[in-house]
Amino acid sequence: YLAVHVLELEVPAVLALNMMDVAEARGHIIDLDKISQALHLPVVQTVARRAKGLEALVETVQQVAEDFPTYDHA
Repeated sequence: YLAVHVLELEVPAVLALNMMDVAEARGHIIDLDKISQALHLPVVQTVARRAKGLEALVETVQQVAEDFPTYDHA
């Protein structure tokens, strides 16, 4: 539900799918590219308890922030 609410704000966002190790262990196949295309935002897989994917997440957030136009309120 949180992702949907963030999408409704129409601001740049990155979706982090956590616990991907558990999903894979249970045999779930998650197509990150399809999710990214459907939601029109970058998707990064993570395993927070092992800090797996953290570097990719930070890099992706930085890239999205750099690509977001800033507005001069002067």
